[in-house]
Amino acid sequence: MSQPRPRSTRFLLALAPLALGLQGCDLDPSGPAFHADELRAARAAWAGQGIDSYRYVIARSCGECTPESIAPALVEVRGGKTVSVVAATSVQQIQPELYRQFDTVEELFDVIEDAIDQDPYRFSARYDSRTGVPVSYAADMDRSMVDDERGFTVSQFEEIQ
Repeated sequence: MSQPRPRSTRFLLALAPLALGLQGCDLDPSGPAFHADELRAARAAWAGQGIDSYRYVIARSCGECTPESIAPALVEVRGGKTVSVVAATSVQQIQPELYRQFDTVEELFDVIEDAIDQDPYRFSARYDSRTGVPVSYAADMDRSMVDDERGFTVSQFEEIQ
């Protein structure tokens, strides 16, 4: 004759179908609303800085990019207007026109906002805790698509006179 199972074992066995049913579900609480709130906070931090002349290096990433469109670029902004976009290193050339939507901090925010609005399959963004400047962003727009990933990394941000 078999022994009755302890109550805790019966409880765990009862939960097994629930756990298996949840497998593959996205339980991440950081959905579009969370990301939009983080973006709003970063934009507010940026606006509070009052910085209108600065430079930074941006390295883009995407699934089907050419080397000229992902090579690091040095962006310089004066008085809120982009004055130059040049290769950040002498190793690779860039095509400045491919960086037009990435050549001010405000445009970086717009790129991130556009991705959030499209409710991507995977998304991450980080912002500088002091200035609010986007430091990195990555999005995989559709789980079933190949090479639809996109993103950027910003480094060497500095305010200039």
